[in-house]
Amino acid sequence: MLSLANGEPHPKLFSVTGIDVHVPSPRKILFPEQAPGTTEDQILKILTGGLTDETRSAVDLAVALQYSSGRGLRTAITLLQQLNEMLHKPPHNNVILTCGNVDAASKIFRMVCERGDTMLVEEFSFPGTTNAPLAMGVRWAPLRIDAKGIIPEEVERVMGTWDEAKQGRRPRLLYTIP
Repeated sequence: MLSLANGEPHPKLFSVTGIDVHVPSPRKILFPEQAPGTTEDQILKILTGGLTDETRSAVDLAVALQYSSGRGLRTAITLLQQLNEMLHKPPHNNVILTCGNVDAASKIFRMVCERGDTMLVEEFSFPGTTNAPLAMGVRWAPLRIDAKGIIPEEVERVMGTWDEAKQGRRPRLLYTIP
């Protein structure tokens, strides 16, 4: 049998053994009015070997530099879920790490759309996101907007006059910027 699974290079092959990340203290970010003139930064140490008695490391580089799942680094997800719970207490606390907005939107487009589909978008929208599905053969139909956002009658007009014989399957996705 020939395995096509991801390889995991031995951590000793990584040329990086430590990273120091300087970030403003959470107190300065969350409560700036209570910490005027505060300049202290936190230094997050990311080291090979992770947390030991001698070092405090936010993440073990031997793990962080390996290939990970599509959801992202487990340690980072857990930390973000804890922060999300502390700040917002959401009913569902699912975190998926992506390389940014367009990457996340592109993943959704790939899950929901098929080649030849059309998605609805605001007539003035972020081109990086609206152009992403074009490479997959997904077109977009612009919807007129006003100061309050998409005009509801515009959605009714576009969907009410949609001709599947000429335009393909009815749109199943609406991309909007709230």
